[in-house]
This record gives sequence, C-alpha cells and structure tokens, in this order.
Amino acid sequence: RYAFIGFESISEESLAGVNKQWNRPERYGEAIRSIHDAGINILGSFIFGLEGDDASVFGRTLEFIMEHKIDAAQFHILTPLPGTRLYDDLEAQERITDSDWAKYHTGEVVFEPKKMTARELEDGFYRIYRETYSIPRILRRVFRGLRGIPYRLAVNWGQRKRALRMPKP
Repeated sequence: RYAFIGFESISEESLAGVNKQWNRPERYGEAIRSIHDAGINILGSFIFGLEGDDASVFGRTLEFIMEHKIDAAQFHILTPLPGTRLYDDLEAQERITDSDWAKYHTGEVVFEPKKMTARELEDGFYRIYRETYSIPRILRRVFRGLRGIPYRLAVNWGQRKRALRMPKP
C-alpha cells in the first residue's frame, strides 16, 4: 500500500509563497513515522522553483527523503499554467520565458525563478532525480523493512528508468 503525499516543499518560506500554510514541514517527520508504523509506504511529491527556493533546495530535499525514509519520490518543476494567478503574476513581472505550451508539463522550466537561474533549476531537477534513484539509495529505501519490498522495488525501479532517460546536468 502507498499513500501519495504532496509535501510540495520542505521550506516554510516556499510553501508560504504559494499559500500552502497548512503544509507544516516541522510536522512532516511525525506524520511519516505514523504512516510507516501503519504499514503504509509513502510516495512523496516535491515541487522545485517556488519563490523561496534557491539552488540548495535540491540537496536539502534529498537529505530529507533519505533521513525520513520516504519510499519513493516524484519531482516537479513549478509550472505557471495560463489562467492561474501564478501565471498572471509571473507574466506581469516579465518572468515567463517560454510560451510553447508543449513545455508546460512540470518537467521543463518556462519561467525565470526568483533565487536561482533557470539553468540551475533544470540541472537541479535532473540531478535530484538521478541521485534519488541511484542504486545505493534505492537499496536503502527498498530494504528499510521486510514488508512491502516488492512494491518499493517496482516503484523505485520505474522511477530510476525515468531518471536515466533525463539529460545529464
């Protein structure tokens, strides 16, 4: 069994910037332990490129994932979809850099981030996928306990295949 959890970010500043005050990073650890104690695996989702993010967010997020034994993770680049307040705000600030809608899928940078370059965001995104799904890190997550090994292995191996198809930073 898996629970999908949209952590979004481990930074209170970044969460506040997108009005996600109900996400409380200081309580993530306790919640993760409770879910694991109930025999449930966690698929965590994280967004990069939020207003409070700088280039250090990738390393801090990877450390969080490993420290708290998140069973698998998905990563996304913030994508300002047309018609949203985020898009309107970034357009007003002249930070939208690409209007090719084919790139608006959470895997490419289409705006200029606030605290890092677009290249740093893209490279960090590719790097965290590759590092999270390296063989040693997969093994540490998959074998954290006997229960659920086949599921954790299948999910992690699928994400590893995705990571290996990504460009190298």
